Amino acid sequence: MAPSVLRLSSEELMDALMHRIQKNSAKWDTAKINAMERRLQMAAAVVRGARNSQQPINRIPPELLAQIFSTIQHHLPGFLPLVGPGSDYPRGQDWLCVLEVCRHWRGVAATFHSLWAAIDNDLEPLTFLKRSSESLLTVVLGLKKTHFDQHSLAKIVEELPRIREFHIDFCHSGSLLESSGLLTNSAPKLVSLSLLPNHQPHMAAGLSSTLSKLFMGEMPKLKQLSLGYFTSWPQNYFRNLTHLCLISQDPLTRPSTSEFLDFLESSPRLEKLALIDAGPTRYVSDDLLLVPIDRIVALDHLTEIDMNASNGIASITRLLSHLALPEQTNMFFWGQPLVQPQEEISSLLPSDISHLRNIQNIQEYRLVEHGNGRSASPDIVAVVNGVLFIRGNFALTQLATLPLRFPLNNVKRLFLSPYSSPPHHPHHPYGNFDTISRMWRVAFEKMPSLEAITIRSRDMRKAKVILEGLYPRGTEKLSPCPLLTSLRIERYASDVSTFLAFFIAVLAEERRGIESVKIISLNKSHKPGGVAWGGSSWSPPYGSDSDDDSEEDGCEDDQVETEVTMPQSDGIEALERRVRNVSQMKRTNSYTRWTPKEWPTQAYLWKKESEKRSFEW
Repeated sequence: MAPSVLRLSSEELMDALMHRIQKNSAKWDTAKINAMERRLQMAAAVVRGARNSQQPINRIPPELLAQIFSTIQHHLPGFLPLVGPGSDYPRGQDWLCVLEVCRHWRGVAATFHSLWAAIDNDLEPLTFLKRSSESLLTVVLGLKKTHFDQHSLAKIVEELPRIREFHIDFCHSGSLLESSGLLTNSAPKLVSLSLLPNHQPHMAAGLSSTLSKLFMGEMPKLKQLSLGYFTSWPQNYFRNLTHLCLISQDPLTRPSTSEFLDFLESSPRLEKLALIDAGPTRYVSDDLLLVPIDRIVALDHLTEIDMNASNGIASITRLLSHLALPEQTNMFFWGQPLVQPQEEISSLLPSDISHLRNIQNIQEYRLVEHGNGRSASPDIVAVVNGVLFIRGNFALTQLATLPLRFPLNNVKRLFLSPYSSPPHHPHHPYGNFDTISRMWRVAFEKMPSLEAITIRSRDMRKAKVILEGLYPRGTEKLSPCPLLTSLRIERYASDVSTFLAFFIAVLAEERRGIESVKIISLNKSHKPGGVAWGGSSWSPPYGSDSDDDSEEDGCEDDQVETEVTMPQSDGIEALERRVRNVSQMKRTNSYTRWTPKEWPTQAYLWKKESEKRSFEW
């Protein structure tokens, strides 16, 4: 190169190049022009790269930038991972857009192999497998895209030594399980396993419900297990677990209570237990060997037990009678229906509940009655952080004895949403009012610590019958719930204000301890619907068709309530003379949701996703 050229600036070189192109391009053939264009594009890319490298964001150390990329990925939980349309998982692929930003970001993404360690058969699994290099893997097969082939499975199984989490559903993949390397290769790094076999083809092929071999028995780090169909396995399998879900087990070979307790004893540090159409559900006559009545298995680290019942609650009661649970254990029992017609909810708990420490200090009782036996929502009985929550289509006879078994002596707050049919409905409960009255008289006697009652009802007559249980009784006029000071009436209809207000006024005169009455309604017009007693129109009651009632939200307090001027009536005036604080409030859109925020549980959603996969979403 001539010395004079070396003294040219970059700008002068560019000007000289452009001059040469303009001068000589007419002499060049197409091939030379194309080659020159490619070289110029490369030069432009180099200039853009130099410009981008000057941006503050590109001065971030690559290690930190990779960590930022990782935060926008969706990281599945190791136990019961949800990948369906209602989860965040479908948006987990959005992080791949960083590859389109610039060459520098593409280079960082390609260099840090852990970003490619989540293998899903719905997203170029073999490409991710190659780019993940030696990183520990999370593998998802058949959960989002239900079909996968033997070739992909074989390639992934070759990497078993570095698989940390393995979630696989064979629902639509024939009988690949028995022909795969899952049965013959070890998994030394495996911590979490979800294995849902397609049991119908297996049964046709003669495969028993006993899992005879898996990973050659070498899975020393396994802590989290979700297993479908199989009911037994070699004795040294699945020990020292922290999370366990058994789902859709073969009903003919489920374990006895004694066998299942033996299994639980092998995992004393169990934190979560879910039995979904699974576990020791044999009839009493078949539940052999008999368990000694004093045998107790302590699960001191258990934070959640989740059980689905389809044939009654007897098996739940039997299992609970042999478990010792700590204070922090949340319990969820559900089914459609949960309780058989001849059963009572009180029978859910064993007669001796001294070893169930999680139910000894119930502070809040929420009862929501469904009136629709065809509801898509399951019946549920839950004890969550000191809250007893019951929701479902239960008969009065199934509810009546509940206070005799459930410890309600520490309950301070009662939330009640009784179901009411309109007067023309064939099951309108006017004939049951005597039963309702007796039931709540007994219930209130069992709640001496009760301080506040909230009733959400469109049937003020039924609300009155319930509150009648608070009247003083006996020759000494002793009042049940002596600490009660607050009443809150929701879904209040103004045209029955005199009726209910007079009653509460008389009740306050008799008890003398009621200091506050709040009357709550919505500040919006209601859609035409069933007519309740009193003639006012209301939307369907909570939970009548789903968990997401149009009149309820997720609020935990009353910050959206505003006080309004109360229509005066003889009843309201009588009430104000006897109660210090009487107020009428309006909520802007909806009522506070009473369902615990912990519901639906991961186990319930896992079951729903499994069912959807059976029909392919």
